Amino acid sequence: MWGSQRYLIRKPVALIGFMGAGKTSVAKLLEEHTGIKAVDTDSAVVQATRQTVSEIINNQGEEEFRRVEAKVLGELVEEQKLIIATGGGIIESAVSRGILKQCYCVWLKVDAKNSARRIEDFSTRPMFKDIENAENLIARRNEIYEQYSDVAVNTNNKPLSAVVREVRDDLLKAGIIQY
Repeated sequence: MWGSQRYLIRKPVALIGFMGAGKTSVAKLLEEHTGIKAVDTDSAVVQATRQTVSEIINNQGEEEFRRVEAKVLGELVEEQKLIIATGGGIIESAVSRGILKQCYCVWLKVDAKNSARRIEDFSTRPMFKDIENAENLIARRNEIYEQYSDVAVNTNNKPLSAVVREVRDDLLKAGIIQY
């Protein structure tokens, strides 16, 4: 896609947006093509707790999950030189929102239909109950995503490569990454 060019990053980049927006996939491809390490907060939570996100939410509640998620996010942001793929509900926590202010936030926008089409295993997505619930959750969260994002990229009906290129170009234009 961009050759073997390696990029430098000025501050942490957080990919925010609803589940199924492509945050993890975009982060992985950005890492592959820029050499900047990418980390997924859900994976980091699983590694830290040895429990899946669904297990934490089902057994200890969403509030406990959000507490652990915020702690993990804070630790990742301290590393500075990362692209962070966040969970879709990370903006539900005031603590996490405060931490996100230290990042350059890229909002990957998605509608409920495209989100549902992209999710392979709904059992791993305890917050996605049905399409109507997803539409309501997206409507409520979009205000917060917009408030905390530095830039927004619409992912609906776009190939992943186009989204990654657009995110990369936005990061270059903003001076967040350089080569």
